[in-house]
Amino acid sequence: MGPALHGADRQGRSIPVSVAYRIQVFRFGSQNAHLTVMALDGGVFTEYGLKLERLLARGPLITLGCSNGVVTYIPTAKAVAETWVI
Repeated sequence: MGPALHGADRQGRSIPVSVAYRIQVFRFGSQNAHLTVMALDGGVFTEYGLKLERLLARGPLITLGCSNGVVTYIPTAKAVAETWVI
């Protein structure tokens, strides 16, 4: 658990279970041939970019992290299970 969560816990404040998260998508080109740029808040793990490419891309996709502000790292469930003790 990170310092901010420990501090909230010690001070009796509730720990949020969700936060607002911005996603912006830009498409450049024509309907049949285009480049998609997806801007995500925070430091996202590579697996998110790869999954988004598999699920959403109909052409080249560039995924940008730390866009629009940095909320925190955005780990995958697998990364949390492998590296963090909560």
